[in-house]
Amino acid sequence: MLTIKEVAPGSVAEQVGLRPGDALVSIDGRSVGDVIDVHFYASADTVELVWQTPGGDKVAEEGVDVGPEGLGLEFTQPTADGIRICNNRCVFCFVDQSPARMRRTLYIKDDDFRYSFLAANFVTLTNLTDDDWQKVHDQHLSPLYVSVHATDLQARRRLLGNPTAPDILEQLDRLASWGIKVHTQVVLTPGYNDGAILQKTVDDLAARWPTVQSLAVVPVGLTQQRFDRQEGLRRRLEEQLARTDLDPVHRQGLEQRTASAPQLRLISREEAHALAKWARPLQRRFEKDFGHTWLYLSDEVYLTAGLPVPGALKYDGFVQLENGIGMVRSLLDDWRRAKREMAGGLPRPVSIILACASLIAPTFDQIAVEMCAVPNLRARAATVQNTFFGPVVTVSGLLTARDILAATADARPGELLFVPRAALDYDARVFLDGITLDELRRETPATVVVAGTIREVADAIRSQAGALAA
Repeated sequence: MLTIKEVAPGSVAEQVGLRPGDALVSIDGRSVGDVIDVHFYASADTVELVWQTPGGDKVAEEGVDVGPEGLGLEFTQPTADGIRICNNRCVFCFVDQSPARMRRTLYIKDDDFRYSFLAANFVTLTNLTDDDWQKVHDQHLSPLYVSVHATDLQARRRLLGNPTAPDILEQLDRLASWGIKVHTQVVLTPGYNDGAILQKTVDDLAARWPTVQSLAVVPVGLTQQRFDRQEGLRRRLEEQLARTDLDPVHRQGLEQRTASAPQLRLISREEAHALAKWARPLQRRFEKDFGHTWLYLSDEVYLTAGLPVPGALKYDGFVQLENGIGMVRSLLDDWRRAKREMAGGLPRPVSIILACASLIAPTFDQIAVEMCAVPNLRARAATVQNTFFGPVVTVSGLLTARDILAATADARPGELLFVPRAALDYDARVFLDGITLDELRRETPATVVVAGTIREVADAIRSQAGALAA
């Protein structure tokens, strides 16, 4: 059953008597376990609905004409049984690297194919049951977003920490036979899936185009906690090996443990530059063979390498934008358009602060300089150092309220302080450190504005200028 959150006014659901708090039980005699079921089963012209009231009464309505607008229901959760949990122990799992005492939901290791279809969440396909595969087939859940990481089976199992992970190529071929499209990603982890393994992965996935619609290569993300734990484990193992009273069997076991202990690291500037150089001829080949770039490097690769990001046409409609593929290009192009619109200046002076993480800081520094060329606009970028996850974490989506406050301690009354939307939760209410947006607003004299795009920044600037003029 799915509990109803809202019923659209004038909708079919309202007309037959469904109300918020009711629970949809079945459509045409088939139980609904998620919103995918609802849309799939309600695709017929006429259906039978069964629901349960908050008091426990069952209500059935036959001959319901669905119409082109659907039932008009919004549910409290997309799935009746919660979210499917990951069965892997990935060496780079970000949840395992996170500090203690965050919100409980931040420690959920989700790996749910339904959310892959609904929300473009990347999944590994390692925990699907026969019934799950049947659902993918019957309801034609396409496209899916798949974390491949490596097509070499042993390399992938090592990365996933799952010795029984199925062969991803066999799974992709199964999806291909059903006409299911997929977008894929590789979390590039030096020493695990780079070099020849990465080349094999690209070749194997490209051979499965058009089933595999795209491939994104994203550098591994690590926190300071991860490095501290690695160093702590290394020291403990060395101390044990330094003991003179170890028996040969114990010593051999410790040596094996030392040799096999994961030693993860970030990609270097030189490696990022080499990665971009390696990708260029492949991208040109795919543009010729497939008609689009197909192989995309995350913005982080170009920023780390100190290279300009590709033009918008190279992102083919930004098919993996939420995966950090093309966000910087979108930002720059949006600012170029907004800059033209504001070229005549503002009616009243406006001062703003753009809070951002260190990776994107040079880009925002340049935008702030260009903003200052707009008459009556003064702008500056505030680079926020991440003390919560550690200085090795350099992306704006992982900034916390406390770190933003520290970086903008010199904010003044009347200034607009822009904070990245990605740093907040789904409802834009709470930061990763548990501080709410309202609490942040009380702690700074500036006027806090949450913005997800530079267009939203420009609109807020114009709105502020207009309000001051009035």
